[in-house]
This record gives sequence, C-alpha cells and structure tokens, in this order.
Amino acid sequence: MPWLADRAVQRHRSSVIWVHGPLWDGFWILSGPLIGLALVLAPVPTPVLLAAFIGLNGGHLLAPVAMAWSHDGFRQIMLAQKMKYVLIPAAIVVMGGVFGATVGKTFQVNPITLSVKVGDWSDYARPLVALLPLYFVWNAYHFCMQNYGFLRLYRPGGDRVMAIQWAMFATLFGLIIVPELFHQAQVSLFFFGLVIVNHQLAAIGLSSHVWANCWGRSPLWFAGALLAAGAALAWLMLHAAAEAAMTIIGLRVTAGFVHFLYDRWVYKISDPQVQATIGRDIFCLGTAHSG
Repeated sequence: MPWLADRAVQRHRSSVIWVHGPLWDGFWILSGPLIGLALVLAPVPTPVLLAAFIGLNGGHLLAPVAMAWSHDGFRQIMLAQKMKYVLIPAAIVVMGGVFGATVGKTFQVNPITLSVKVGDWSDYARPLVALLPLYFVWNAYHFCMQNYGFLRLYRPGGDRVMAIQWAMFATLFGLIIVPELFHQAQVSLFFFGLVIVNHQLAAIGLSSHVWANCWGRSPLWFAGALLAAGAALAWLMLHAAAEAAMTIIGLRVTAGFVHFLYDRWVYKISDPQVQATIGRDIFCLGTAHSG
C-alpha cells in the first residue's frame, strides 16, 4: 500500500504507538513470527491448511474493496467516478474468467502462489498464462508496499528511503529468496506464516480498523464478515467441478489485480480525497457515525 502521509498526519502519529491497540495490532498485524512458529511446532494437516489459507486469502482479497464501498465518505467519491472504480475493475475480472474458460488446456496450479507448471514456451501465447508473470511481479510489489506502509505507520518520523529499502529487503528475502534457496518443509512453513499469512491478516485488520472508526462499531464485525466471505469462497473453490478449474484460476488472478488497484486507491494518503475520508479513520481523526 503506497504510504505518503502528509506532515499533519505524521505529527499526529508521532506520539501514537498502536494502530488500533496492542491486542488488535498484536494479532492482526504483528503475529507473523508466532504464526510461523506455530505452523512449525504444531503442523496442520495439508488439506486443513489449504482450506484455511484459501479462506483467509479470500477475506484479504475482499478487504480493500469491501472497506472502500462500506465507507460513507469514500463511496461518494467512487460513485462519482464509476468508470475507474466500477466498470474497469469489473471488466478486469470478467477478462480473467474468459481467459480461463478459453485457455484450451488444464495446467497444474500451485494454489498458494498461483504459479502454473508450463511445459512449453508456446503456452505463454495463451492469455491466461501470460498474465501469471505479471501477477507474480505485481504481487511482490504489493507485499513490499504493505511492509513499507506499516513501517511508516509505526515509525512516521523515520527515514522514508530506509523504510522502502527495508520493505524491499524483507519482501524479497521472505517471499522469493528463502523459498528458492531452502526447500525444507519447516523453513517453508515458518516463512509462509511470517510473510504470507501475516500479509493477509494485516490487510483484514487494517480495513476493519478503518470501518470501525467510520461507523463507531467494533472492528470484529467487519473482520468476521470478511472471514466468513472468504470461507464461502474457499468452499466454492474446493468443491468446484474439475472442468471449471482454469476459469476459477483466471477469475482469481484478475480479482487479484483488482485487489492491488483498490489497495493502492484506498491507502494513498497523498491523495487529498483519501486524506479527507479513509485517511481520517486510519489515524482516528474522523467523526464516527451513530448507526
């Protein structure tokens, strides 16, 4: 998430330790190392881990979109710009479904990374396969920007250049270098919890924090709704007919692109419209609704 907070916000945050509170932050934002250790010390059966991951992934995928449309102030901005916030995202998702349904071949897919086993370079002429390298690169950038965003949240007075360097290092090391260099199951599980699960929990936690400040309610309502929606998506994906697998992968990849776009739109604090709406609720400056 791009994070370019203005000076007023930085002054406000300079004296605040937590985003929402120690317990909330500890679970939703800072629990990656503990989750990684838990997965190593108490291994979860692969089918259970996969189902839980897909559910959590679905909740995190919906988080910025649901938060944007449920935010009273930002929703008015989106309704005034339907081409950007409605038509283009919808077209992107539909494109993924079409590419998946017409790919003409069933590929072996890694459900966590969405990578496919390509046996022939000619497969990259298939639009769905051609989208996957773009997804991989954009996803790595997306992880990096989230890491950078939280470094700026917790250390608003810190050096921005150093923050982006640390964010890039942490992302490349945990998301790419370690999986390529180490193939031990325990190492993979630890970094899976540290990097990937933590990324998804943080996305749900921050969006729930914004929703809670906007509406004056407990963030657990929004977090619970996201997790329930993610669980429903997981059930649909795991029980879909085999012939629909490529269509589902196509939809998931382009839904990921929409997730990346919305995450950028709603957390770009340098945008005055975001500052006046979502930004105020990130930094607890807004006036909560009574409803």
